[in-house]
Amino acid sequence: MFSFAPTGSKKKVAMELAQKKLKSIKKSESDNYKISGKLYRFLISKGYNYDIVKEIVKDKMENVYKLSVPLKVDINTGVTWYDAK
Repeated sequence: MFSFAPTGSKKKVAMELAQKKLKSIKKSESDNYKISGKLYRFLISKGYNYDIVKEIVKDKMENVYKLSVPLKVDINTGVTWYDAK
């Protein structure tokens, strides 16, 4: 998708797009696991590379709730759940 833009610009555009989509998804979905999956699939379908999408989804999920302690999120991939650990 935006092959002419530097990586920093791609990330900024993707973050803005993700924020808009996240608001839309939250209206119909309350399960954070499903929200993160839908956001991931949406950004991948728009042509963003895995590293940018992973970073954005991690950021959005760590900040999904305002807490007095930090909420940490780990993202791993694999063919099976065992491989993804």
